[in-house]
Amino acid sequence: MRPKCHLTNFAPGRGASFDEADSPTRRARPLSQLRTRHACLWTGLVALAAMALVAQPVRAAVTEAWVQRYSNVVTNSRDEAVKAACDAAGDIIVTGTTEDGINTDMMTVKYSGANGSVLWQKRYNGPNAIPTALAVDSSGNVVVTGYSGNRTNNYHDYYTAKYAAADGALLWEQRYNRYSYKGDPAVAVDGSGNVVVTGGTGQSLDCDCGPVESYTAKYAAADGALLWERRDIFGVSHAAVAVDASGNVVVIGSSNNGTNWGYYTAKYAAANGALLWEKRGPGGGGAALAVDGSGNVVVTGSHDDYYTAKYAAADGALLWEKRGPGGGGAALAADGSGNVVVTGFSWNGSTYDYYTVKYAAADGALLWEKRGPGGFAYAVAVDSSGNVAVTGTSYNGATDHDFDYYTAKYAAADGALLWERRYNGPANSNDWASAVAVDGSGNVVVTGTSYNGTNADYYTAKYAAADGALLWEKRYNGPGNGDDAASSLALGPNGMVAVTGSSSGDYATVVYREVQAQFNYTTENGTITLTGYTGPGGAVAIPDTINGMPVTRIGDLAFYNYTRLTSVTIPNSVTNIGDYAFAGCTNLTSVTIPNSVTSIAGLAFWNCSSLTEVYFQGNAPSVGYGAFLDADNATVYHLPGTTGWGTTFGDRPTALWVLSYPLILNNGPSFGVQAGFSFVISWATNISVVVEASTSLANPAWVPVGTNILTDGASYFSDPQWTNHPARFYRLRSP
Repeated sequence: MRPKCHLTNFAPGRGASFDEADSPTRRARPLSQLRTRHACLWTGLVALAAMALVAQPVRAAVTEAWVQRYSNVVTNSRDEAVKAACDAAGDIIVTGTTEDGINTDMMTVKYSGANGSVLWQKRYNGPNAIPTALAVDSSGNVVVTGYSGNRTNNYHDYYTAKYAAADGALLWEQRYNRYSYKGDPAVAVDGSGNVVVTGGTGQSLDCDCGPVESYTAKYAAADGALLWERRDIFGVSHAAVAVDASGNVVVIGSSNNGTNWGYYTAKYAAANGALLWEKRGPGGGGAALAVDGSGNVVVTGSHDDYYTAKYAAADGALLWEKRGPGGGGAALAADGSGNVVVTGFSWNGSTYDYYTVKYAAADGALLWEKRGPGGFAYAVAVDSSGNVAVTGTSYNGATDHDFDYYTAKYAAADGALLWERRYNGPANSNDWASAVAVDGSGNVVVTGTSYNGTNADYYTAKYAAADGALLWEKRYNGPGNGDDAASSLALGPNGMVAVTGSSSGDYATVVYREVQAQFNYTTENGTITLTGYTGPGGAVAIPDTINGMPVTRIGDLAFYNYTRLTSVTIPNSVTNIGDYAFAGCTNLTSVTIPNSVTSIAGLAFWNCSSLTEVYFQGNAPSVGYGAFLDADNATVYHLPGTTGWGTTFGDRPTALWVLSYPLILNNGPSFGVQAGFSFVISWATNISVVVEASTSLANPAWVPVGTNILTDGASYFSDPQWTNHPARFYRLRSP
């Protein structure tokens, strides 16, 4: 007689039917019998496998890989990171200011990209030293420039330092102290590692006022020796610097003709700083600069309208100039063909709008222009296909003083709107993006600052190249729930994103790392079902969210026959484990299943012949037929105080998960900062556990902060003193 078979009614735990001769407690049967009994199931599995192959691939899940804060020892001092960079090794360099109680100093820190450990940190006591620019040379050495107080005459000098890549040793430092600084100095590094600094200085000896002169200097890579310097006393102040492929130096800024200010651009020879050419433009001032592959120079800025010009590399001849509507260009980029993109803001008669324009490389012909929405574009990036991404802040319609992030991507050829994304933070208040970057796949990353109703947080998001779908988003609310303002963004290898700025008076650098596309999935009603895995195996931690949606189910066949899997940790978002989900994972040795899981389907862990330990953090879920069939060495462990457990579970013996010490469960909704810092303690039923805290592990001073009785083997702990301690460590002991 042909055996009964109901594919949609397979697992006994979900109402499956059986032949009466077949006992659901039967431990094992020959594989041939198993295949016969489930003949139509195997037919269905072929279809399921095909579905898994065409399921939507995960673009990226993301984790907060590490956070590093720098806080000076002075109580209530303000420390603020202003620039960040990523070197070729994927390490992160951050520079900014720190207070010592009297003065403001420069502080530069290098973090390991892998784990955030401090590789080195260097402090410069100026006094009143403030960095304005950061660069990394091809050897990974770090150059910082800015300005610093002059101890002799109380003016501000330019200050530039170069630190060794490996240990931050000071390779050299240079000061320029002719007059007080005017404008923030800028820095560039040429192909040989030589350093160019430019800016403006006050010509008056008595105050930071009056006429200015430009100053540009080039320092030798090895020892910082002054190779050459240029001054211009005709009322010129430089704002930006670039170096062409031959090492020649281009600067842009403003020039005063005795009546008003106008654009000023100059090019200096690499060898000796000789003036190759200079150009003055209309009233206003240059704000951004780019050098194309042929050495031609493009500048943009603002006056009463957009003004963009392109000068010939050899002699500065005006190749073309273009004016746009009233407003100003804030950022400039060139694509691979030398076409020029400018973004900024434009007056529409009643308010300001985003305004982005693209000009042809050869003659400046208007290729396309895009206006709107209301607001201000601050940053632009161009992907490898020439598509253009802009970001900034836009009126959200509530009032003229409530702003959202607004990010748009335009097609390279005609500026067609490929997609647009608006972010209105949780408080429906001010949110403003300050930086944008494009990764190698054309995905767009933005960061900035978002109000949460009480204070400001970092907010960082990544959008898909093709359609702007939200790949991930992260908020950073630092300890103490104070103001957090992101100022700089850097992209590293393998999906790494670094964001830095100021957080409650400290440096705060946050690195997000993408879990690369290792999972296939389907979506339904805003939730994720995993349908496949393509990663390297080993110990796998399944993400709790993908593209901002919770992972709630491990689908049928998701890890089927994946023999490189050795252990798996399932997140607290998962409620169901599907048919054959881990079947045939013959090298799987241990599984941790959270208290969120309510059902395990039939044959979920069939033929996991190396499986020895299955840990459950909650009550017994429903279990389907043969969930652990042929996993003959497995023992099911459950925590004290949990319910529904017998002497066996899924035909496998059970045992009490007796911990030698109390356990902090860190994968549930009650872990971390909500109304306070909190976690769940799990151990044995009705045991008393003391929670102790210390602000340091190097010199610990453990202080009791609470005693919990573990009713039913678990207890919720919330630190009553968390607002007074932005960071501290916890340990548990039994009295």
